[in-house]
Amino acid sequence: MYLFDNVDTEPGEPRGKLVRMELVSSNVAYGPAPKWEDEVKQVLVIESTGRGQLARYRFGDGFDEHSLISDQLITLSQEDAERLIAAAKEMMMASEQIAMIRDVGIWGLTLKNDEGKIWNTRNSLHSSEHQERLNHHYSTLFRSVLGINDLILFDDMADVAAETK
Repeated sequence: MYLFDNVDTEPGEPRGKLVRMELVSSNVAYGPAPKWEDEVKQVLVIESTGRGQLARYRFGDGFDEHSLISDQLITLSQEDAERLIAAAKEMMMASEQIAMIRDVGIWGLTLKNDEGKIWNTRNSLHSSEHQERLNHHYSTLFRSVLGINDLILFDDMADVAAETK
């Protein structure tokens, strides 16, 4: 399931044991088109068992789907996986509900529980001051736990995080 899939989702706060999260981050925005080789999209999947996956995509020719750069398996402790899924739920509940996604890049978050019920939300990479503080806080947590600094995540600060490594 990806960011713009037509998926039936549950209203309100995610309930039950959350077993999976999927975060799709895209930094394509209004302005000059990225170069074909520029990384513009990442899909991060984490399961409560500690299994995960990170797919990275380059811009490509701009007309077809973005082309896959890499597809990496991630292994976490069950505790770290559950911590990140809980943080994703917190992010989902704390995020401002916005009527329009601005053309500054976007993230979409999907959570799934052990009954197969799905919740999702999406927001801009750059938004209000309050939302940007949330975006940065949770992005920093994810980068730290995963040990991967060049992630777009919620704040599109991958370049800055990678430079400070």
